[in-house]
Amino acid sequence: MSGFGGAVKLTGESEYRKALKQITQNLKEVGSQIKLTTSEFDKNDKSSQALSAKSDVLNKKLSEQKNKVQVLTNQYTSMNNKYQESTQKHNQLVQAFENEKNKLSQIKSTLGANSNEYEK
Repeated sequence: MSGFGGAVKLTGESEYRKALKQITQNLKEVGSQIKLTTSEFDKNDKSSQALSAKSDVLNKKLSEQKNKVQVLTNQYTSMNNKYQESTQKHNQLVQAFENEKNKLSQIKSTLGANSNEYEK
């Protein structure tokens, strides 16, 4: 058998090859864009995780601040109650002092009257 050799050239083969090159180039560009998008998405994913972590930290901080405010409110209420009790006791002591002072004045005036009568 004899070999058959040669090249077969189809009509429009050069346009076909150009179109294949263009398609290959476009696929490479799309692949690069996909890699870029994936990379950006990964960064955003990490950023989302970072934002989520920051949000958790801020929520914990908010909770801690609420606890501190509650403790301070309780302390203020307790202090205010003690202050009111102290004020009441103070007022009672002032009233008792005034009563004793009045009694002393009465005793002095009675004693003075008795002394004057005694001297006469």
